[in-house]
Amino acid sequence: MQTVVFLSDFGYFDPYAGIVKGAIKSNCNADIIDLTHGIESFSLKSAQFILKYSFEYFPKGSVFLVVVDPQVGSLEKPIVVKRNGYIFVGRDNGILTFDGDFEVFYIDEEFKSKSSTFHARDIFSKVVCKLLNNDIKLIKTDSYEKFDCLEVIFDNKEQKGEILWIDKFGNIITNIKSKIDNFELVVNNKIIDKKAKYYAQFKEGLFAIEGSFGFLEIAAYKNSAAELINAKVSDEIIIRSKNESNY
Repeated sequence: MQTVVFLSDFGYFDPYAGIVKGAIKSNCNADIIDLTHGIESFSLKSAQFILKYSFEYFPKGSVFLVVVDPQVGSLEKPIVVKRNGYIFVGRDNGILTFDGDFEVFYIDEEFKSKSSTFHARDIFSKVVCKLLNNDIKLIKTDSYEKFDCLEVIFDNKEQKGEILWIDKFGNIITNIKSKIDNFELVVNNKIIDKKAKYYAQFKEGLFAIEGSFGFLEIAAYKNSAAELINAKVSDEIIIRSKNESNY
C-alpha cells in the first residue's frame, strides 16, 4: 500500500480534510498520513517550510497532497512535481517548487468538479489516485511559479530574517541559523538574548533555542512566546551580535 501524505490549511474543526481522505480511500488503496492541517489560512510560506523540512522523513515513493489554495475555483490546474523519489500534487503557486532538484508536470487530462470551492475533493484527490494507479497523462514543463523560503546564516553581521511558523505551543520558528553564540534576536522591539539547550532550561522569560528543524526558535517555558510578544507569521526578525545592540 502506497503512502499519501496530506498537508492543508483546512484546520481540524471542519470536515474538509476528512472528506478529501474519504474521497481518496474510495478510489484507490492508500495509507493516508496527515502531515498537518494547521497551516495558517493561505500561508504559502508556512506550507512550503513545513513541507520542505518534513518530506524526507517519509518513505520513498510517497505522494504528498498539498492543499493551500487561494486560487481554488480558478482555471489554474494542479501540477505534479517529482523530486528524489517523491511525488507532490498541488496548485501551481510555488509551494512545491523549492530548491532546484525537481521536475514539474502538467496534467494532460480534464477533471470535472462538483463545486468551484472544493477542488481538493473533486480534482486533487482524483489526481492522487491516478498517480497511484499509474493511470495519468503528464507533460513536463519548464513554466511554473516558484519561490523559496530563504535560509539566513548569521556569522556576526546583522541580518534580517522572518517568522515562518508558530507551533501549537507558541514557539516561534524563524528562518535563521547561527554559526556563533554571541547573538541576540529582535522582534517587535523585544530583545531576546538568552540561549537555551532545552526548553526547560529557563523557567522565566523568553529565550532562543535551536529547534528540531535546525533553525532558531524563540520560546518561553510553559508559555506562548508568540502571545507574549504578539508575533505572527512573516514578522521580521533581526539577528545581530550583542555588542551591536542599539536598543
